[in-house]
Formats: sequence, C-alpha cells, structure tokens
Amino acid sequence: KSSILFANLTALTLASCGGGGGGGSSTPVAPTPTSSFSIANQSFDFTEDTPGTFNVNTTGETSDSFTITVDAIPSGGTLTLSSGTVLTVGATLSLTDLDGITFTPNENVNSDADTIGDLVLSIVDNTISSSATISLIVAAVNDAPLVAAADAVDVLESVAGGTTLLTLTGTDVDGDALSYSLSGDDATLFSVDAEGNVSFLTSPNFSSPGDVNSDNTYTLNFVATDSGGLSFSVPLTINVLNISPKGQAIDGYLVGATVWVDLDGDGIKDDNEPETTTDKTGAFEFEDDIPDNTSIYVEGGYDLGTGKPNEQTF
Repeated sequence: KSSILFANLTALTLASCGGGGGGGSSTPVAPTPTSSFSIANQSFDFTEDTPGTFNVNTTGETSDSFTITVDAIPSGGTLTLSSGTVLTVGATLSLTDLDGITFTPNENVNSDADTIGDLVLSIVDNTISSSATISLIVAAVNDAPLVAAADAVDVLESVAGGTTLLTLTGTDVDGDALSYSLSGDDATLFSVDAEGNVSFLTSPNFSSPGDVNSDNTYTLNFVATDSGGLSFSVPLTINVLNISPKGQAIDGYLVGATVWVDLDGDGIKDDNEPETTTDKTGAFEFEDDIPDNTSIYVEGGYDLGTGKPNEQTF
C-alpha cells in the first residue's frame, strides 16, 4: 500500500507544476534601436563675393535604413552640390552629396551687415532622428565705389573759371564717405570740389587751346575714392567751342565793307592783321578771337539804302 501511495503523490505533484511540457508560454522583447551615425553642428568661413567649397563632417556608420533631408537653406547665397544640383528645401542627400558643396554668397552680402542663414539637415538612422545646423560665416571686404558714366560736355570759350561744367557723385555699397579728385592729360587745368562739381581753373581760349593735343578737346578722369583707399574713375571730355567776334556796320547798312583789327594800334591796316567783309545786312564775323581793348576799323563798301559807296573809315 505504501508504494502505491507514493506513486500517486508524485503524479499529483507533477501535474500541479505543469510538468511534462503542458500549457505555459512568454512574449519576446524587441531590441532597442541604436545608431552610431551622426552629424554635429558645424560652421564654415567664406569671403564676401567669393564662392567656397566645404565638406559636411559625419561620424559613425549608417544602418541599412537612413535618410538625410534638407530642412532649411541660407537666404544669403546659393548652395550647389558637386554634381551641379542647386540645393532646395526638401531635397534628400546621400553621404556622397555631403562632400564638395559650394556656397556662393549673394553679391555684397556679409555676416556683419546681413543675415546669411544656415543649412539645416534632418537625419533619420535606424528610426532614430536628429538634426544638424551648418553655419556659413561670410567675412566682409571693402568694395570700391562706383560713379556713373558722363557724356561729353560742350562749353563756350567765354565760360569763366570756377563755373561748374558738370557735377558727378559716387556711391559706395559699404556706406563709406567718398572724396573726389581729377587725373589724366588735362586734369591740371580743372578743379573739383567735395560735392563733385568740375570747373575750369581759368577761362579757356579757343584760339590758344590749353589741352595736351591743342584741339580744344580736354580729356581727364573723375576719380572717387573711399575711406579704405579703393577708387573708381570715369573719363571726362570737355569740348570748348569758339565764339567769333562779330558785329554790324551800320550807316544804312554797309554792304561789302572791309572790317579789320588794328593789332598794333597804329591806325594802318597791316598784312598780318585779321580782316573780314560785311554781308548784305552789314554783319561781320572774325574766325579767331581778338585781344581786349583792340580797335576795329570799317572802310569801303556801299550804303544799302542809297547804293552810294562808303568813303569813310570808322
């Protein structure tokens, strides 16, 4: 009896413990995703108005499932991949795309005076998300001033020294104060003031030109210089026009009268003294200037009203 009792107790014990592979089970736990790949925040330096190339630095290894997306691009310039593709927001990049990116700053833009903006990347690797900000720093440079081109200026020889012939002013993108000067073949005959007003130092003389080529066409350069020493020049041409001495011989209008200039003041017409003839209205004109305080004589011709010859000299 004792043997049977122990056997039954053993069977009962096994049954209560689920022995023999009966009905127990458990749910496996999924592993936590990991990634060793990352892109740290970084910055690169550039010079105003000068394109530059950079590589985005990465660390670690990517998994079989990763993406890099462009979330933001700088407003102060253009980013171009080595393939020639211009970066835009929403573009997807490969690891190869991160090397040889060219940044071309907008004209006259720098970090001192303007907002350049950043390249912002969104990274997802093995379901783990991160982001990286690539800062682009543009160093300022001094820009030369600019002056608009000027048309040729025609002036009469009677223009007085110091009279403004034209006014030019320059502009400077950096906001520098500008000074003005003159250079070139005939610059010493002119002056320019702080407002850019250009004038002859003394009145020109058509009959005795002072320009280098002695042709009454004066050439020079207007130069604008900024506080950093950079300058810009534009050529100027000043044409001096002749004013011929003229008048009218009237005694009922003297037609065909000889009008001559008494250069030596002796009252006698010499071969080297300028002369001309009155027209049908008695008008006359000399080709060249005549000296101040010089006497002009009229003789001969006839009276238009009477048809009688003029027998006087006056």
